[in-house]
Amino acid sequence: MKKFLALSLALLMSLSLIACGSKTDDADKAADDADPAQNDSNTLILGTSADYAPFEFMYADDDGVMQYAGIDISAAQYVADELGKELQIENMSFDYLLASLAKGDYDIVMAAMEATPERLAAADFSDPYYTDVPPMILVKADAAAQYATLADFEGKSVGAQAATTKEAIVSDQMTGASLVSLSLVTDLVNELVYGKIDAVVLDGAVAQEYADANPDLAIAPASSELGEAQPYCIAVAKGDPKGLLPGINEAIAKMQSEDKLAEFKKEDGYLYAIYGTPAESLCATQAGQYDRFCEKMGVENVFASTPHYSPEYFTNSFHVNVTEEISPFEKQDHEFEDFHLCEGGHIQYVRLDNPENMQAVRAMIRRGMEKGFYQGVNFDSAYCGDCGEHSTNVLFKCPHCGSSNLSVISRVCGYLGYSNVNGMSRMNDGKMAEIKNRVSM
Repeated sequence: MKKFLALSLALLMSLSLIACGSKTDDADKAADDADPAQNDSNTLILGTSADYAPFEFMYADDDGVMQYAGIDISAAQYVADELGKELQIENMSFDYLLASLAKGDYDIVMAAMEATPERLAAADFSDPYYTDVPPMILVKADAAAQYATLADFEGKSVGAQAATTKEAIVSDQMTGASLVSLSLVTDLVNELVYGKIDAVVLDGAVAQEYADANPDLAIAPASSELGEAQPYCIAVAKGDPKGLLPGINEAIAKMQSEDKLAEFKKEDGYLYAIYGTPAESLCATQAGQYDRFCEKMGVENVFASTPHYSPEYFTNSFHVNVTEEISPFEKQDHEFEDFHLCEGGHIQYVRLDNPENMQAVRAMIRRGMEKGFYQGVNFDSAYCGDCGEHSTNVLFKCPHCGSSNLSVISRVCGYLGYSNVNGMSRMNDGKMAEIKNRVSM
């Protein structure tokens, strides 16, 4: 299986949308309109939620094509091979998986899923194929010591993925905590990173991956009070109408006898990093991780010898480095060459020194749209806390009184934030270094 290291791009998620419509009485028409794969007995359709590394996630291969990977994906492929079927993977939000399974959208569901009594009422489950390490609580590293016991979360906001057993952990075991449920784990971690929630409860392996990937996150000591992990199983529709369970259980038994799960864990367990989107907010973290990875693996830092290299940050996506001496039109033309290679979006932005020049603003937007960009025009807005002067494209010193007491709203490499508002900043060290290096954007 393809292994990778996420460096300058966010973990890209492609969520399948389910279209709801009425059934037709015309059987022939229904058959004609159906997805051929749905009627192909040689195809095993897997429903999963690919935001849960190391169990299931997505990455871009060398050709920029999104691929599925993870322990569950490897296990599903093994089961499909044993059943003599071709594996087809469909990705959607975790909380809709069993409902879609019941509708017949999928043959099986694998998503680090435990066979709880509530789920057993909606689906049938295979024999267990894997048991994770106990659940853990992910918190900010600088606050980890204050969460020695579960009681320490009283009055705190704690996140859990919707429709998972982690919601019950927060509600039943973390007395006094406020539950925050979101569909995507990446969104939960993003909320934690930005300080909007205080903690996230995750399966142990997933929490550990996030903590290992981001030095600003850590496992709370109180995690030891959460109890043991429950085994993961494969779900099929209630009553097993396709008769898949006997073959699945045979494949699981063989997989375990061959110790394949250990092989899958080793295969998918370390050569990637997990991030909450956007990657722009983690440009400094990623740069540091890359340096540590090179040192650990004894490989050369290939970026160090490239033009405009900075050890403090990465520039994401198809955007040129901010140190390039390039005009707005030249920037559009240069980035146009590569923007189609990125499947996560096509935003292109230019920075204008004089945002009041509406003729220039209109020209840039129209030109960008003609090229197919989602076009933006950026400028800085600064307010002096001492003299009240409002300026554009001023970052560090008031042009009127010379004061450094500025509140600045700035955008650089897709990242909108402030560098000084009431003594606080949303810009991390990497972004501040990028701003200081900026010639264009």
